[in-house]
Amino acid sequence: IRKLLGIMKQEGINIKITQEPGDATTFAAKAKDFKTLVAVGGDGTLFEIINGMDLNLQQVGLIPAGTVNCIAHFMKYKGVLDAYNKLQSGKIQEVDLITVKLYKTSGIFYKKLFLGFLAAGHLAGLTNIAGKFSIFPKILRYSIATLLNTLFLSKIECTIKIGNRVDEEKTITSFIINNGFSHFFSFVPSWTLYDGTVEIEAVKRTRPVQFVYNFNRILPVFHSRSWQSGINTIECTFKKPQSIMGDGELFRGIKKIETSILQKKLKICCPSGIELTFSK
Repeated sequence: IRKLLGIMKQEGINIKITQEPGDATTFAAKAKDFKTLVAVGGDGTLFEIINGMDLNLQQVGLIPAGTVNCIAHFMKYKGVLDAYNKLQSGKIQEVDLITVKLYKTSGIFYKKLFLGFLAAGHLAGLTNIAGKFSIFPKILRYSIATLLNTLFLSKIECTIKIGNRVDEEKTITSFIINNGFSHFFSFVPSWTLYDGTVEIEAVKRTRPVQFVYNFNRILPVFHSRSWQSGINTIECTFKKPQSIMGDGELFRGIKKIETSILQKKLKICCPSGIELTFSK
């Protein structure tokens, strides 16, 4: 990171250092004179910038320096300097964003934009537990969190409405809405990142099955049938408030979510050769 910052300073790039959550959103909202904003961080830093920038006039790039870096993984970056060099010769692509209203029990809601995914249940719980072991290295931290979260896997009672379909009451352990960039968590055979739709998984798993599913990158066929694709609007009401995790951010005490798609709304710099139509 220090070497990258030195290079950026030499090239006259304006640099802002975040100190606490929300800083990147504030910086982006005040950077109206800049056409391009670059997040040096993880999915959460990019999330904050997207929620502060002017989507009509500005574009964004990403240099991975976070914890999980799902979106950078899609971009096939090999590190901060590799990403910086590839951004120089990359191309601007227009991709979808998920717009989400997250309602708390009081009726107050947040309206946020997500590029990658949002989730409740297993994945949100895993992230929450991992945060409590932040003193450990990444691999050890997430290994511990995966084991503990599987042991204490809980059921969620909810009502889900997908598009114009009839409301469906379900008991689930995993709920994920995937915009495509986070193929790390999805095994839909193919998708397009600008078609105005998302993929959704809402399933109930036993602890042994969830334990196997934790290795989904190794066993990509295991749960491919649990995903529904081509979805454009989703409503989910939880019987009890839940934690919602998306793009590296955690929102607690959420009673209901409503989602829709902003098609081809975000201009993002992608390395040459990265295709927005993906097949496994």
